Amino acid sequence: MRHYGGVPDRAIVFDGDDTLWDTQALYDEAKTRFFALLAERGYSAVSVQSTFEEIDVANVARFGFSRERFPQSMRETYEYLCREADRRPKEAVVRQAMALGSAVFDSRPAVRADAARTLAQLREHYRLVLFTAGDEKVQRMRVEQSQLGQHFDAVRIVAQKSSETWRELLRAEHLPAASTWSVGNSVRSDINPALELGMRCVLVAARSWAYEQAELGSTIWRAAELTEAATIVLSVDGRRTDSEMNGAHGYERLLALRRRLESVFSEDTALPGSVASTPSAGHCAAVATIIHEMLGGELLSTHVNGEPHWLNRLPTDVGAVDVDLTGDQFNRAPVQVASAGALYPHAVLRRFDELEPETLGRASLLATRAGLSGVTKSLQSRQARSRE
Repeated sequence: MRHYGGVPDRAIVFDGDDTLWDTQALYDEAKTRFFALLAERGYSAVSVQSTFEEIDVANVARFGFSRERFPQSMRETYEYLCREADRRPKEAVVRQAMALGSAVFDSRPAVRADAARTLAQLREHYRLVLFTAGDEKVQRMRVEQSQLGQHFDAVRIVAQKSSETWRELLRAEHLPAASTWSVGNSVRSDINPALELGMRCVLVAARSWAYEQAELGSTIWRAAELTEAATIVLSVDGRRTDSEMNGAHGYERLLALRRRLESVFSEDTALPGSVASTPSAGHCAAVATIIHEMLGGELLSTHVNGEPHWLNRLPTDVGAVDVDLTGDQFNRAPVQVASAGALYPHAVLRRFDELEPETLGRASLLATRAGLSGVTKSLQSRQARSRE
């Protein structure tokens, strides 16, 4: 196993389709043309779409991610709708449908603009493995077209990802699960199987089709872009100094603060009436208040799933960042850091004097129990001045 700077090698496993290059756009375009083809023949667009999605997902069991599945699903959708309407399928339409589906695999997907830059940056610190699923010939063509293969130490292609194929990948590449990351866009294929093996994961925002949608098995990190995913990985692993990442507000400091506060989260430090889905539920305003007292910056608030939510905006050497230490109550990572406005686009700035007295009281109690005496004194002083 290679070493970097005398430090034992760590690894990042990247997905290909819709993580490094955008294949979903090709599928979406083909489906749009297929739906239009059948709409011209009198079939309802809603009926065509729902039927196709159901058949295509079911066909994964028969064809996996082979290049045969997608065009075959189009053919079967047309033939099913013909039977429902008591019509005879026309061979010309079948050929058109199959051609639309097959064209996806001969088209060149667009590569994410930040892919090469991100991989080159991470290559200095990690062993990089590309782990992608589908038809081997098609996947190798996409790797070649992307011109990203040069950044990887290994490229592994499987027909379909599963817990077993992930386990085999770690074994074959000699990757310790605890020090290996998975970065991908699919909860079903890239995240949940990796979590089961004890890996850390970053879910990259991207469109995905119905099959890839699933419930998250655990809390994870989320990133809007590959560059943000790199920032998360490097910071959590301590591969960057605080000044390189977020000034004095690096991930390590925030993670340590979250752990410290979480150990004393309780019913009387939460917003009265909060539903305790996670220990952090009902603590956002109190936690944001503590961060404000410790690190300065500004307070923000927004609404998530109809619930008010508070967080912080902190200044750094490379621009302001938004920080949320209670995101897990909304099925996000417990600690989130992103460029200003990226976490919650509709968040608005709030003044400190807009905080309710009971919020300050809960924040003071939480700080006292967490051993943050300086914060406790500061908050008690604020409360005393507000009563004068």
